[in-house]
Amino acid sequence: MKNKFIKLVLLAFLLSLSSCEKEIEKDTLIGSYFSGFAYSNTLFGTQYDVYWSYRFIDETRTERTANENNPYGSLIGAPEIYTYVYNYPSITLTDSEGEQHEGTFISKDVFRVYSTNYQRQ
Repeated sequence: MKNKFIKLVLLAFLLSLSSCEKEIEKDTLIGSYFSGFAYSNTLFGTQYDVYWSYRFIDETRTERTANENNPYGSLIGAPEIYTYVYNYPSITLTDSEGEQHEGTFISKDVFRVYSTNYQRQ
């Protein structure tokens, strides 16, 4: 009887671990803000860095902005609305023209699209 009780406790413990893991994977991105260095540009003889930032609005839409010199710098152009599909560790971002950009989360705070890392701010 005691052996059976220990097995039940162990089983309950293992099930709780797997439940926690699934919970982490289902975390939402809503309200998160990720930024990453995109490229350097020169305009009228002045060089500046461009950062792309994603602000996740809801379960399917994110706003992408280009910012000057840092993730919170002056906006360059107008914000763009992208749709996304998030299935940790994968994310697919789709722009308004239908072009898809596949990404992978390296951790909960960093995802990579092509060679750019976007870090949670």
